[in-house]
Amino acid sequence: MQIKNKADLTPGIAANKVQATPEQRLIIYADLESVLNKARANTRHNQKTQALEYLWSWLRANKKQALNEIEHREGK
Repeated sequence: MQIKNKADLTPGIAANKVQATPEQRLIIYADLESVLNKARANTRHNQKTQALEYLWSWLRANKKQALNEIEHREGK
């Protein structure tokens, strides 16, 4: 798609104004997790492993938060 004017950008901008639901975030996190698993399998150097650990920590924390939001919303 070729962007001809500002109106062509509106759908993308509008989509970002609404916060993703916890379920949508879990799908995104699952995709990221598969990428990280592939990177970990292909990582041979300690420095790369240490760099990926930050991402793993972030991913675990955000998955836990999304699951907690779902539980809270459903009243469990």
